[in-house]
Amino acid sequence: MPYENERASGDSLIRLENSQALKEFKGTILVKAEDTLVEPPILQVPRRNWYPRRVIAIDGSDLMPRVNNGFPGAEAGLLMTSVVAIKLDQLKSLDASTIPRPSFFRDIETTHTLEAAMPGIGVVRKGIVDDTPINFFRHKTYDTLASAIANNHETLLETLRAICKNVGFQSRIDCPAVDCEERYKRKDAEYTCHCERRETMFETDILRLHEYFDGVRTGKEALGRLRSVLEILILLNILRFFVEKFPKYLEDCAFVL
Repeated sequence: MPYENERASGDSLIRLENSQALKEFKGTILVKAEDTLVEPPILQVPRRNWYPRRVIAIDGSDLMPRVNNGFPGAEAGLLMTSVVAIKLDQLKSLDASTIPRPSFFRDIETTHTLEAAMPGIGVVRKGIVDDTPINFFRHKTYDTLASAIANNHETLLETLRAICKNVGFQSRIDCPAVDCEERYKRKDAEYTCHCERRETMFETDILRLHEYFDGVRTGKEALGRLRSVLEILILLNILRFFVEKFPKYLEDCAFVL
């Protein structure tokens, strides 16, 4: 509605429907006969009277806005992943005929948020000679996963390390350093490539997120994939926390990713 009282005519849709190109295209599409369609079976899942006492929900979001640093198209990303624990047993105790006060819902939930500012294209670090946005992204990925959700539990990097402990596929991964022809060899934490350039390597390079970092248009795909990795790692991190310290909690806890 750019102008007052302006309405779409629908003429473009009519022209599309009457288009000769569209009619010819429809004639080339293979259509299955109706008698070959098989309805999927409907499973009868047995239900119990089990009710979770608590729910732990994990959700992330990311944003990649433009930044004004003098480089055309430069951008920086904001990544947030939240963990919300809700005490459902207290919610169930409410009188269904009454409307609870808003503060009640704040009292039955606990929230932890992991935030990270990530570089996009055209963004490099101060004081780093010949730095690149991809190397900056790799470094920030490592720093983000080196953080912990709880002070008395392992970091996300240690969770990743436990998952990849017996995985032997790193020899098939190219070195993430620019123009390096060596194969990536995973080690713990930060270390240097054994080539002549001695580039800095990170344990998190095994995730290969940098391969989705488009150094020309945008780094949003790499950021979105990092968000997905964080959500899954946080879920596994919390499960390992319960197994180690409160295994009984797993009997009456539901997880939502």
